[in-house]
Amino acid sequence: MTLCARNRESVFGEVVGRNVKLNRTGKIIEREWRDLPKYFSGAKFDFFVVMPNHVHGIVVLVGAQFIASHKEGAINRAPTLGKIVRAF
Repeated sequence: MTLCARNRESVFGEVVGRNVKLNRTGKIIEREWRDLPKYFSGAKFDFFVVMPNHVHGIVVLVGAQFIASHKEGAINRAPTLGKIVRAF
């Protein structure tokens, strides 16, 4: 997934030489990414990088977990990318 800052403004840090120096907001984003596995056991969180104006992350959704419901049929309890992005 790739998430961009509003108007692609550099709000997560800045490029210094060949490196990205994260500001407070960028560090919060890193911490929150590391915490996502606590809430989504049905997903694997792989490579992740915070850039000054956007974030790249690889999310692997692992297997659907269908639960039978007499009112609604089968309900998928596996996390969706949308649910993960909203939580993030």
